[in-house]
Amino acid sequence: MTDVRRRTRTAGLLSGSFLSVLFAQTCFGFSFSSFLLFPKFLTTELAANAAQIGQVATVNRLSTMVGLLLSGVMVDRFGRRPFLAGGAALMTLASLSFFWVDHLGPLVFILRGFQGLAFGMAFAAGSALIVDLSPPEKLAQAIGYFGLTMLSTNALAPLSVEAIAQANGWRWAFMMAAGGAAVCLVASFFLKDPFRKSVDTSSARSLLQVALEPKQRRSAVVISLVGAAFATLFVLHQPFAIELGIENLSLFFIAYTAAAIGVRIGMGPFVDRIGRSRVAVGSLLIYATVVTLTIHLESVGLFGIGFFLGLAHGFFYPSFNALVVEGASEHDRGKVMAVFQAWFTAGGALGTWALGALAHSSGYPQVFAVAGLATFSALFILCLSPEGRTAFRLRASSL
Repeated sequence: MTDVRRRTRTAGLLSGSFLSVLFAQTCFGFSFSSFLLFPKFLTTELAANAAQIGQVATVNRLSTMVGLLLSGVMVDRFGRRPFLAGGAALMTLASLSFFWVDHLGPLVFILRGFQGLAFGMAFAAGSALIVDLSPPEKLAQAIGYFGLTMLSTNALAPLSVEAIAQANGWRWAFMMAAGGAAVCLVASFFLKDPFRKSVDTSSARSLLQVALEPKQRRSAVVISLVGAAFATLFVLHQPFAIELGIENLSLFFIAYTAAAIGVRIGMGPFVDRIGRSRVAVGSLLIYATVVTLTIHLESVGLFGIGFFLGLAHGFFYPSFNALVVEGASEHDRGKVMAVFQAWFTAGGALGTWALGALAHSSGYPQVFAVAGLATFSALFILCLSPEGRTAFRLRASSL
């Protein structure tokens, strides 16, 4: 048993090192979440249509996938901290550079591409650190807390961005985003990297070997479909709402964040006890339903859609992620976490590109009907998989 595993078995979850990683990731999350309203900037300031918004989002997600896969390999060889620092530095520079954007051109795509790479680096490093520092029996709870570093800023950052953009212009909002990443960069230099000191990487497997495991292939299909639906809803609900005459878009993010944080703080400790498979299957049913209901955004409202999406995502992502990563060795954790998020991101890239074009040609209701069908398909596949079937066996045995 390695020193890392021995320490995490005996130590509590919320150690000083664990909390330090959460702080650094929260700062990065503020910068990242500041760009959740970027589709509004594209629509209102650069006169972009749905197809163009989808193209920009696709570039961002494809570059995120590249950053995740490359960093997933590298953090298992060279340690976690350098890639968290590198991602924060790149995010700082890219966010500052939006100060000079005044039209929809190549610079927008390049900068969003750099931000995608930055997110991939920071996520791969941060998630691997979190798994390193968490007791195995609290893995889903730890991943849930890691998700809080993004969720906690999903409401605050868009709300701040919308207020600053209205009062002083978007350039100041972008500078504020750069500030969050800069704080993460400074904080990263004070983090401990237990993996780098205690794990021999000579027996580490390649990224391809990890990705081609049967379990990883099954999870790839499910999380890609969910990623397509999630990204489509997150990106395209904004121009849809503007088309319907809704202007205060931050309400969606407030509701989403409140629900997701409530789930992860209030219910996080119970996910591992209830059963990761049970929680993943049940929450994915809610997920598919709310994505489909976005067809009726005008009736359901931004708050309702955001709240139930936050509820579903708050339960589903950490429980399914824990199902996928459980049992992985210290040598492969970074790769497993990176591959998982890469497939989620790849689904999002394809979804925003294809469904953005569909929205431009056929309208938004058709888009959310397709996204809902994709999510129900993911639920069906999960229920047929060994990981999903466990949920029904557990239920039956408890009767």
